[in-house]
Amino acid sequence: MTYDLFSKMIKGIDIIIISLLLFQVVKLRFTNFDLEDVYPCWYAYVDVYDGSHVNNEELISKYCGRQLPEVTHTTTHEMYVQYISLSQGAGSGFDGVVEFIQVNCR
Repeated sequence: MTYDLFSKMIKGIDIIIISLLLFQVVKLRFTNFDLEDVYPCWYAYVDVYDGSHVNNEELISKYCGRQLPEVTHTTTHEMYVQYISLSQGAGSGFDGVVEFIQVNCR
C-alpha cells in the first residue's frame, strides 16, 4: 500500500509511521526536496529513524539541501520522521511517498 505524505509539511512537526502488520518494513521515497542548502545541515533538515522515536542509534540518515535523497527503508514496521527548521529561508519544503513492504518471516 502506498501513501502520499509530507505535502507542505510544517516545520517542527514530527511524524511517526507505523504499519499495523509486524512483518512489513517502511519505504520512504522523497518526490520533492528543497531545504536550506548549508552544510552540515544545521538550519533545516529531516532526520529519519528506524523505529518509533528519536534515538541516535536508530538514525537512518539526516537530509538537507536540494538534492533528492535516495530511497530509505526501515528494518522494522516503524519509522520516525523529524523535520527541523531554524530559519525562515529553509526552501519550499519536501514531499514524499510512504509504502509498506511485506517481508518474509521465518
